[in-house]
Amino acid sequence: MNRTLKQMLWCALVMPAFIACGPDLGTEQSSTPLPEESRQAISLVADPRVNDDVSRDGPRTPTRLIQAEHSFAGPEVQGLGPNRYGLVLMDRSGSLTTVRASTGNSRCYDSRKQALLELDRLFDPNDLDRTHVAVWSFAGTVVTKHTVNYVDYATAKAAIEALPAEGCSGVTPLADAMCWAIDNLSTQDPGFTTNLYIATDGEENSSTGECSGPNGTVGNLASWHGKVYTKANASLVKTSTSYWVSSTDLELWPGQFDSLASAAAACTTAAPWICDDQLFSALATRSGGEYRRANDANAAYPCARATSCPVPYAGTRGNTLPFRVSGTNNATVNTANQAIYLRAGETLTVGTCGVAGASAVGDTNMKLFGPGGTQVAQNDDSCGLLSKITFTALTTGTYQVRVGCFANNPCNGTAAYTIAGAFNFTATKTQNATVNTFNRSIYLRPGQRLQLGTCGVAGASGVGDTLVRLFGPTTPSTQVAFNDDACGGSLSNFTYAVPDTGAGESEIRVGCYATTTCNGSVGYVLTDAAVP
Repeated sequence: MNRTLKQMLWCALVMPAFIACGPDLGTEQSSTPLPEESRQAISLVADPRVNDDVSRDGPRTPTRLIQAEHSFAGPEVQGLGPNRYGLVLMDRSGSLTTVRASTGNSRCYDSRKQALLELDRLFDPNDLDRTHVAVWSFAGTVVTKHTVNYVDYATAKAAIEALPAEGCSGVTPLADAMCWAIDNLSTQDPGFTTNLYIATDGEENSSTGECSGPNGTVGNLASWHGKVYTKANASLVKTSTSYWVSSTDLELWPGQFDSLASAAAACTTAAPWICDDQLFSALATRSGGEYRRANDANAAYPCARATSCPVPYAGTRGNTLPFRVSGTNNATVNTANQAIYLRAGETLTVGTCGVAGASAVGDTNMKLFGPGGTQVAQNDDSCGLLSKITFTALTTGTYQVRVGCFANNPCNGTAAYTIAGAFNFTATKTQNATVNTFNRSIYLRPGQRLQLGTCGVAGASGVGDTLVRLFGPTTPSTQVAFNDDACGGSLSNFTYAVPDTGAGESEIRVGCYATTTCNGSVGYVLTDAAVP
């Protein structure tokens, strides 16, 4: 029996019990045995350019997507109801052998440690069995799957820990790795929330797939940056990146927001790290993810929580989306897009009219897409030729509004939106809302204004003497807003402007005066802080 026939019988009779056979979407199947993971450490070097991660002058070897021989398989995840999927994508190329001045460790070592911390953030601690994560890495000419499909927390953690703390080597097929990861996440059942976390020091130099190309801006569709951005923007995958970079490359420290725009504008083929910076920032802005520069000189990295990691927040703040588009074919192509995170039950009102801060010139058309990429709402003419959508989310996740124009005509202006929600509560003996409180998470982004209360907000009501507190996304949690008595009585209401450090999950805590009992409904609305 020849080798090929043996392989076919193995796939048909044995492998289905462990893993699907055949190539992944957008990849080719290798006829060679899958390699074992390397356990050999590599010497650390101080200069990021002195390593084996260099651009090839000649023809590139095709990149392959493979399953690691020693992959980690978790329990069956089907039939569990609504799920949350994540993928951890780790750069293991040679430039990560660079020693970081702040910790004395290589980027390879510290990025692996950071990936374990990010894994904790991907899993919902209140519903671990509904979260499933895949672990991939890339280096040389291969993108490697270290888990068999999407697995539970313990299995994903074991897969990351099995990667050598050192041992990064080879060239960087970053474009292929990102596009294949996005494609894989996009194939999960529609309606599920998908999250991509990338750990890389950039400088793509070896991809050969559909997303390969020269360096360029995200608006240059011939560049690999433009191709990856276009694919990610269409997929609705929430993308977060830790960019391991030297201070001399970007001449920026995390948090120097004023310099970011000029740096991004300087994206050229001679300065690929600037193009990378622009891509990672744009992906986070459009998808609702997070972007951090893990500067070699900054001892804050690795960091456990979003607010302890300096974030170069560089995108649209608040609840507005300026746009100027044309040739959109009724908002089906070339649209201006904005990611909006909604919890089940929250109501989104978004428009080029009928919302404070909205205005437009021309005939606008607007569509809203859900977490799985399916259109869930649309509007053409709501206020004359302008558009407005009101939508209540049935599923928690990242939605995307797309703004375009009638036919292929031009239009421009500002789309604005509000998010409103409410939840019932009952509490007793909370000692002024310090213990035994009724808690609810809320997702905030810089530039928003939150008004919240048991009175003075649509959907709010209360019986008894209430107190409301808001705690930011820090660890340990820190109170950022509080109110006891408002609305001329014993109910509560406050307004909070979200700062740059407030991005992410905050927590509402509702309680009662002293040891009394109270109940009712907390209402809240998120608007743009710059809009009166």
